[in-house]
Amino acid sequence: MEQVFSRDEIRTRLESFLRRIGGKKKVISEKTLVLQDLGIGGDDAGELLDEIHASFGTRFDGFEFDLYFPNETEALGEHYARLLGFKSRRKPLPVGHLVSVIEHGQWFEPEADIPAMRRLP
Repeated sequence: MEQVFSRDEIRTRLESFLRRIGGKKKVISEKTLVLQDLGIGGDDAGELLDEIHASFGTRFDGFEFDLYFPNETEALGEHYARLLGFKSRRKPLPVGHLVSVIEHGQWFEPEADIPAMRRLP
């Protein structure tokens, strides 16, 4: 029997993964962007998706990693570019969308109207 989690339970567990992988002490809301705000990219982003799959059974068929995250060799350069104020060319992936993907059980594209670059308050 498949275990069912409430949105709050999913968000709490996901936030725990994000803090462990990203090591950030920032406030994480549903609008927080995984790469642009938390700096999770490269192998860390792959680890996050693996953790979500292992914990919730979420499938990421059709997910195009390089549209959302840099690979490991690009991650450091893109991190410094963001620190210097350059906008990321990667599509934004909000935490709230990841929660919805987990609820749905498989990957689907987020809405297109999310700003490409934001900073946490």
